[in-house]
Amino acid sequence: MKKYNKLFSNIAAVLIFIMVISGLFLIWYQIENAQKHINEAEDRHLQEQAGTADSDIVRRMRIIHSTISGAVHADAVREGEAQYVATGDTEALAGAIRESILCRSEYAIETVVFTGGEELIRCPGNRGAISEELPSGTRNRFSLIRDRDNHPCFAFSETSLENDIEYVSVFTVEPVLANMSEPVLSDGAIVILYDVSTGTLVTEKAGSLRSENLSGAGSADSEIINAVSSIEENGQPETRYCVYFDEAGDRHDLGIALIPSGQSMNGRFAVGVAVDYTEFMMDNIRTSRRTVSIMLLIMLGLLFLFILFQFIYRRNLIHEKKARELNELNRETEERLRNTQILEQRERLETIGVLTSSIAHEFNNLLTPIMGYSALSIADLTDENEELAENLSEIYNASSRAKQLIARMASFSRVTDSASFQYLSPDTVIEDVRLMAKPAVPSFVEVQESLNCPEPCIYGDRMQLIQMFLNIVLNAFQAMRDGGILKIHTGIRDGKVTVVFQDTGKGMTGEELSRIFEPFYTTKGDAGTGLGLPISKRIAETHGAEITVKSEPGKGTEFSVIFQEKKKEA
Repeated sequence: MKKYNKLFSNIAAVLIFIMVISGLFLIWYQIENAQKHINEAEDRHLQEQAGTADSDIVRRMRIIHSTISGAVHADAVREGEAQYVATGDTEALAGAIRESILCRSEYAIETVVFTGGEELIRCPGNRGAISEELPSGTRNRFSLIRDRDNHPCFAFSETSLENDIEYVSVFTVEPVLANMSEPVLSDGAIVILYDVSTGTLVTEKAGSLRSENLSGAGSADSEIINAVSSIEENGQPETRYCVYFDEAGDRHDLGIALIPSGQSMNGRFAVGVAVDYTEFMMDNIRTSRRTVSIMLLIMLGLLFLFILFQFIYRRNLIHEKKARELNELNRETEERLRNTQILEQRERLETIGVLTSSIAHEFNNLLTPIMGYSALSIADLTDENEELAENLSEIYNASSRAKQLIARMASFSRVTDSASFQYLSPDTVIEDVRLMAKPAVPSFVEVQESLNCPEPCIYGDRMQLIQMFLNIVLNAFQAMRDGGILKIHTGIRDGKVTVVFQDTGKGMTGEELSRIFEPFYTTKGDAGTGLGLPISKRIAETHGAEITVKSEPGKGTEFSVIFQEKKKEA
């Protein structure tokens, strides 16, 4: 049992430990999941900023393009076109362009006029001029290019409806990107523009513009360029993370959300937003570290509790072992005390036996002259003294019965062995028991006998059998203090000789029934010794017999003594 208790305790401890670990893992998973949702929310926020930037840029570019379109279709430019068509002279057209907003705007760099696919005239603006030739793919509605100083700029294309003359006006990106980050983007956000046709990448942060060609990008922007190129090639809006080193060599973790050109509202170049996620990433790292630290502390605490539990459990085992040892020692002490009491009781019984034998001898000595003189007196009487003769006869008979009773009492004190065994009739033994128990029969108890074994059929010691049966009979009398019936039955069946004693007394409980053969166990209090039935059981075992008991509270008790049938050989 102790082994199973220890096993169950260990299994319970392991299960608790597993449950706690599972709980910690679930907490960690929830934190990670929450962090993931935070990252996803931040990505969506960045994508929303990219979409907002794209729509705002398109709105501003349409305003600029509308202004350019109005200038191209103004009367002065149309008259210059008509003069050029009529005379081939471009001065009037060039003069009209220089005087228009196409060149006079503070953001204008240059306007190039094409006819029949060939360059016709160039008109520099306030900001200087672009390179000698426009990059390939510039002649579209919107284009992102660089000027001769590698500054980013937009090229807006507009065609005259009457003369098929194309105007390409190049403006700086300031009017498009000016003050965009304040109402639209997060603090410190970087706007990214990428025109795959011209290979131009523009990054803008706090009014500082940087223009690069992908084929000549520096190492500082290589991660940004790789991220932008990869998203553009995939053709779907996406968020990427990359590492960026500024001019001071400091590392920054950037989150880049880019809308590819094919998905952007302008339909020409990709628009994106990059945010410095260094602090955000550090917060994630710090959160993860705190989570790990807390989990480690909890694990250490659980480990300490587990070790403490094991320590307490082992201490309890030691205490239980000591308690068992003390209980065992106490039991052995009680057993020795009980054995000592049994020995003392046996010594007292032996002493009583010796005294009984001595008293019986003395009474025999006293009864002998009484019986002798009574017999002599009866013999000397004549017929005239009939009444005296009867009195003397009563004295003689009483003395004879007393002598027989003393003889039977003395027989209890004698040690018997198998040499004293003889073939006996159960009925005659019961008659002797009835005679010895007659003085103890209460007036309110009726004894009914059904004796069916007159012939010798059991082999044993008469006095021991009388003692055994007498113990059972006296117990029955004491159980019927309020009156009742004792039935004694003898019989033979299937080679078994059965002697049954059935009373109508108070009966016994199950616990009492299980202990009646224990030495010194008694339900009579001080009136009993608790040795009658144990001695009876020992006598039955000596004779190869068996004693069975049936009893119910309030319904009486039945003792059955079962012998093997034995008949004297002829």
